[in-house]
Amino acid sequence: MIYLCGARIYKYGKWTFEYGMAAFSPLTKTGDPYKRIPNKFYKDTKEWLGMNEDDQEKYRVGGGCERLQ
Repeated sequence: MIYLCGARIYKYGKWTFEYGMAAFSPLTKTGDPYKRIPNKFYKDTKEWLGMNEDDQEKYRVGGGCERLQ
């Protein structure tokens, strides 16, 4: 089996962002990381960062590892 892995994608509040594999960055509507991260992003996601993994997973919308056939 082959697995393809990338950062997990979450949607929390008005932000869609990637988290994992050394990345914590908001994403544009096209799915690209912001070139400059606004300070408001960190303020708005502070509560999410304080959650345990099970609660964070409730906001996951994609990414992670996928099995290829």
